[in-house]
Amino acid sequence: MMMDIDTFIDSIAAVVVLYNSQLAVSPTINSIRASWEACNGTLDLYIHDNSPGAGAVDATAALFRIEYRHDPTNPGVARAYNRGARHARERGKKWLLLLDQDTSFPADALQRYADAVAANPGISIFAPRLVADGVLCSPCAYTAGIGRHLRQVDAGPMRLKGHSILNSGMLIRLDAFEAIGGFDERIPLDFADHDFCRRFAGRFGEAYILDMTCTHGFSDREDAPLASALARFVFFCQGARNSIRSPLDLLTHPLAALVRCAVLTLRYRTFRFLPLLVRGMIGGTGI
Repeated sequence: MMMDIDTFIDSIAAVVVLYNSQLAVSPTINSIRASWEACNGTLDLYIHDNSPGAGAVDATAALFRIEYRHDPTNPGVARAYNRGARHARERGKKWLLLLDQDTSFPADALQRYADAVAANPGISIFAPRLVADGVLCSPCAYTAGIGRHLRQVDAGPMRLKGHSILNSGMLIRLDAFEAIGGFDERIPLDFADHDFCRRFAGRFGEAYILDMTCTHGFSDREDAPLASALARFVFFCQGARNSIRSPLDLLTHPLAALVRCAVLTLRYRTFRFLPLLVRGMIGGTGI
């Protein structure tokens, strides 16, 4: 079953979150541009820029109907995606496409989304496989704050209980997004996607995994300056604490934060992460 691609594009709004990157050099935008160039429609694109300084929007991007918002407070992705959802609702859209700045899509990505949506009218989340450094990172097995890589994920419906999907490339029916309250803004970055998928699974049960594999970059795997790593770890602890939703989480989420703390302590050869762990897991903030 096929869906007219222009009709599909008119039904969606995409939201991309930027941090210290220009839209024009985003692998996400540059790779998926070919999908739009094959169409006659113009995609609604909501840009939420968390960078310290405002960026330049490519004025030649005629394929996009762009709304740009700069937020130097860097609230993470949860608030950005919720604002993108409100933008989509105000424009009468049915679908929300979540994007980050460093995912590379195949040239026929939008057509694959359109075909999957047309063939599976009862499903409210569609997502690609994401591969980072040769490892399948999404979908993954996920229970009580602990994730595990899967060797293989077949295309088709997948039960979300016991699984999770990373944000980038997730296409969500807007009604379903709103029904579970969107993203929890107390979880700004790490754990935001897993918490969203857990709540979504409780309400809707399953997602559809596209027959599409995208390459994905992880900022926490890069050798960031110490100040950036410390700030990111504050986000991690905040997410671990605020996504505790069961007695088992009370054990596993602090454990996940402790493991991350140990890895960063060894990588940067400093004990400055330890007090952030203690403050973060009991509700404190700041570096």
